[in-house]
Parts: sequence; C-alpha cells; structure tokens
Amino acid sequence: MKKLLTFMTLAAVALMPMSCKKIAKDLIDSATGTEMDSSAALEKAAEAVAKIDTTQYKVTIINLSAEGPSDKCSNSLGFIMLTMVNKDNQYYYQHFYPNVDAPKPKNYPYKEKWEDVKSLSFDTKKLEGLVNECKSMIPKEYKYLCLNDIRMTSDETELTVHVQEIGKEKVESAGVSSDVYYVIRFKITPDGQIDMKFD
Repeated sequence: MKKLLTFMTLAAVALMPMSCKKIAKDLIDSATGTEMDSSAALEKAAEAVAKIDTTQYKVTIINLSAEGPSDKCSNSLGFIMLTMVNKDNQYYYQHFYPNVDAPKPKNYPYKEKWEDVKSLSFDTKKLEGLVNECKSMIPKEYKYLCLNDIRMTSDETELTVHVQEIGKEKVESAGVSSDVYYVIRFKITPDGQIDMKFD
C-alpha cells in the first residue's frame, strides 16, 4: 500500500483546554462503551448499511463520529449516520446509532442522479486494516489519543485522529495548564493510497 506523507506546519495545531485528569477520564470512560477504533464499532456501521433498502435508496456517505465535541478527545462511538439518495434524486440522512431515527431531507450541494450513483458498501475487515495502517503511520514522537471521525464516500475514506507530542503534552501559564493535541487527517483513495496531514 502506497503511503503519501505530507507534514503541515505545527503552528496550525489545535489546543485542547482540558486537564490531564479529564483526558485520562475520557479515555477510561471510552473503554466502557464501544470504542471508535474497534471492530465492534465497524460492525455496527456494517449493520446500519445492511438495513438500507437498496431498491429505494443508495448510500452516498457513511459517517462514524466520536461521542461529544471534538476537543473532548473521546474514543467512544457517538453516532453512525448515513447519507442516501432515492429514485427521485432526493437526498436524506439518517442516524443508526445510538438509536435509529427517521430519515431527514439533506441539502446536498453535489447532487448526482440515481442512475449515476454507486451505492457504498462496507467492508469491516478492510476498514479495520486501514485504521490500523493509519495508526502505524503516526510519527514516533507522537502518541495516539483517539479516532475522532471516519467519513466514507465513493471518492475517498477520511480518518481524523488526535495525537499528542510525547513530552510536550501540556502548556502552562499563571499556574494553569492545558493539554495540547494535534489533529491528523488520513485521506485514503479507493486504490489504497494514504495521504497523511497534520491539520
């Protein structure tokens, strides 16, 4: 598998105003739920896709996102959402985790006609391998915190990962400290090329 590594300037990092205890607590809490980077989370997404009536809808986007705001650095699965198009070329989105809700209209700017859309499938084992491959590409100076988001389209799969620089996890001023984390985005093409960028 070809890997394309592009490192952006570290000036464009995200700061997470939370204590080390909160990071540790969030990571412990995530262990009690379904972890984003686990096979169980991916299996839930596969189950969601399998529920779609493909005679009525085609799946155009599969999205798995961690629980809570991005700066919580949670590794717990928060929601699974599918974007779909019907035969009338109308787009809808629907949540399948933690609960299944009703499909809702979606204002989707890049509308394709039904006959031109290839419905997405979900290969749990393949995606699990990609997640592990991306994690292995994290530079050794950084430690993995969590998988924040997975977004799949027909053009690419994007994984958003949070990491910390080892030995530089905190900033402090006036006796108050906060933890610093970095966002890495992995973009994977259908033929398996991986582009890694610090956000």
